[in-house]
Amino acid sequence: ICLINASAEMALEIAERIRLRISQLRFSEHDMLRCSASFGVATLAPGETLAQLLKKSDEALYEAKRRGRNRVQVADCSCLVATA
Repeated sequence: ICLINASAEMALEIAERIRLRISQLRFSEHDMLRCSASFGVATLAPGETLAQLLKKSDEALYEAKRRGRNRVQVADCSCLVATA
């Protein structure tokens, strides 16, 4: 998801809302089936290319997965959003 003119805080909030909605999905035929999602959030620094931005967000995504999945990880930040 690419957000134009959004701060890291705004992007983090949006990613967390999406993550929560996905975790609340229930499938009527398979009530025990649960979905989750991990997100990497990064902001474009001055002089940075789109490829560099995508690399940062991808690395943040994999860090979220390493830390237990179903999380939002901000690039260049050790903060995580706690999840269920």
